[in-house]
Amino acid sequence: MHTEYLPFTETVRVKKTLFEPGDGMAKQHLLPQHQAGLSQRELASLCNLKRVRISSFEQGRRYPSDEERKAICEALDLENVTFLKEGPTPKALSPRKSPKKKLPSHANLTDPESACIRRLYKGSIQGFNPQLAVDSDHQVVVGLFVSNETTDRNNLIPMGKQLVEQGLKPKELSGDSGYYRTELFSNSSLQGIELFVPPDRKLKGKFKNPCPQAEAMREKLSSDEGKAKYNLRGQTVEPVFGDWKHCKGFKQFLTRGIENVTTELTLMATVHNMLKLMKYGA
Repeated sequence: MHTEYLPFTETVRVKKTLFEPGDGMAKQHLLPQHQAGLSQRELASLCNLKRVRISSFEQGRRYPSDEERKAICEALDLENVTFLKEGPTPKALSPRKSPKKKLPSHANLTDPESACIRRLYKGSIQGFNPQLAVDSDHQVVVGLFVSNETTDRNNLIPMGKQLVEQGLKPKELSGDSGYYRTELFSNSSLQGIELFVPPDRKLKGKFKNPCPQAEAMREKLSSDEGKAKYNLRGQTVEPVFGDWKHCKGFKQFLTRGIENVTTELTLMATVHNMLKLMKYGA
């Protein structure tokens, strides 16, 4: 048989050689295909694939997907076929572990409670990470705290717990991709709250997190309703930070220590809410 026929076998690599139907292990795979009389091009046409793709399976350079395997089985009238190169065994999914907080190589003697926080495209600063929860109706600040975590990954659960303890449990809660973690879906503080937190910076392209919760969140955010809900962030919490920085000149904390900084942030939020009360009434 010429190399134009597709030998699905683990023991024989076809490369410009001739094989007879009785060559041991190859016999059970070659006979049905030999009887069908299909060439690579004809088999590719039946499977709706390119001939180069079929050739790569034959030479063991690629492995087929489940859909391609099913199409080849239907074309050859076989229940299953074995290829020269099989796909890798998928690894078991496990929740991503929280990063361990490493001790800094140097200490800030002026304010040891602060942290060296990296900013996207802007280097790093020594400071704190303020967190705000803002309602979507009137941009009223309903929750806040100051963190010295360098990322936002561990800050959404404490914020949800704070809102529940204050009797302000929301129906929906959104955050950017920096807040996403698998533990959000099992934490008791966030039970009964619909989350809109993307697991990736972009909803297109290759995704890093393949867990079922992440896939369900991507599907929800790709819908029209999910996009509308998530886009409310641009009308709620983001304008509050922009107003404080550029309109009120609140671009940095003037005190030291996490307790004093929290008091400063609370005072700023109180003034903000009083202005909202004057504008919208009780």
